Amino acid sequence: MICLPSIAQHEGICLHCCPIPNPTLTTLFRKASGVVTLSDEREMEAAMVTTCLMGPIYGIMREGRDWLLQHTKLSPTDASYLIIQQYIGFIQDANHESNTNPHRLDDLIAEQTAGGLNEQGLFNLDLLGGLDAHRRVMDATYSRIRGDTDGNILGG
Repeated sequence: MICLPSIAQHEGICLHCCPIPNPTLTTLFRKASGVVTLSDEREMEAAMVTTCLMGPIYGIMREGRDWLLQHTKLSPTDASYLIIQQYIGFIQDANHESNTNPHRLDDLIAEQTAGGLNEQGLFNLDLLGGLDAHRRVMDATYSRIRGDTDGNILGG
């Protein structure tokens, strides 16, 4: 079982590896916040990769805060607050139908205003290799979790 720190506040999700479904444990873990049960160790290792995205997401948020500090008169406290609250809003929007719509993320991307700022931002991120870099980071993390490599993309 793997839980992110937010489970302590009854938020987030637990990853649980159990080849034979156990409704009692599932009910218990759902009371803590949420649970996804994986059928074997290989699935668990793959699901662990997405738990390792906290650091990269925090790094992206820090870049946003630092950018704001260069381009506004916000204090570091206010700039941090703004970025964190915006990300909470993004997550809340994405979570609106998360348990009932398996295409929620695709739908959120598709609903961006054609030719708008968000569509342009995603296009530019992809054009600059940001989405591919993200995928490569996940692949490298998976390789490290499995013990195949040290996880260093540069092979160092």
